[in-house]
Amino acid sequence: MRAIYEFHAITNDWGDIGYHFLIDEAGTVYEGRYSGDDGIPAFNPDGDLVTGFHSVGYNSGALGIALIGNLDQQAPTDAAKASLIRLIKVISRFKGLDPQARVTYTNPVNGTKKDTNTVGGHRDYFDTECPGQVMYDLLAEVRAAAARR
Repeated sequence: MRAIYEFHAITNDWGDIGYHFLIDEAGTVYEGRYSGDDGIPAFNPDGDLVTGFHSVGYNSGALGIALIGNLDQQAPTDAAKASLIRLIKVISRFKGLDPQARVTYTNPVNGTKKDTNTVGGHRDYFDTECPGQVMYDLLAEVRAAAARR
């Protein structure tokens, strides 16, 4: 976490970690971008998402979750995937979102629009291999599991 902080906050000059949350192989969920001490990570006291620095052109109004590791040729651990599903489920309920829905994302700052899934990967927004092909192929399963009551 310290190395990620150093790279994002200092080297890239983003002021903090770009993602709102990070999940390690053991399934531990870390708060990335600091949102205050009100007890609700990623959101300010009014319930608005704190702007991250994780997806160029789509940072405002978009939540960033990173699974730590290379997920191009291997799947996340069961613990990491379970934590990801629980985190998406909690945030979806908190904000009244359907994890399986298609939505039109609208950047609240500049009006940029993008038709996408509520839960997606970086490559849904710009040209990148992130989150890795194996993880990307699991996103439908993650969305379905997060939508279960």
